[in-house]
Amino acid sequence: MQVRILPPLPSFGPYHYPVPRRCFNDYSYLLGLYLGDGYINRSPRTYRLHVYRHRNDHVVIAKAARAIRTLRPGHPVGFRRKGAMVIVNAYSNDWPRLFPQHGPGRKQERVIVLDGWQRDIVERCPAEFARGCLDSDGCRHRLHVGL
Repeated sequence: MQVRILPPLPSFGPYHYPVPRRCFNDYSYLLGLYLGDGYINRSPRTYRLHVYRHRNDHVVIAKAARAIRTLRPGHPVGFRRKGAMVIVNAYSNDWPRLFPQHGPGRKQERVIVLDGWQRDIVERCPAEFARGCLDSDGCRHRLHVGL
């Protein structure tokens, strides 16, 4: 998946961050994961965030769970297995507000534009956002070259 960050829309005044500043790193990382391997669905009374990972990707599963717990303290994080997949998930009515890219249809078939406050967080924590994008859809391998 390719993410194109468009210039921010004009804003009037300072941003209202729905995320505390101490959570910017975790939010930026989770945003990268969500844009790559995440999904939000509506339940009867709330929303549920899902992050899909391979069952052997223990480090990313733990990082995703930690980021969710940091953003939504007091909300339990669940883990479901489905074949070779582990789905890290949590319920919260705040997910659509935290991830306004949520909407009908597949993300890869829509234009994804970061809100101004999201862009500001990503600019403050670019390494975490890049790590989230790479952990979701990037290629990580070692190339051993013998001389």
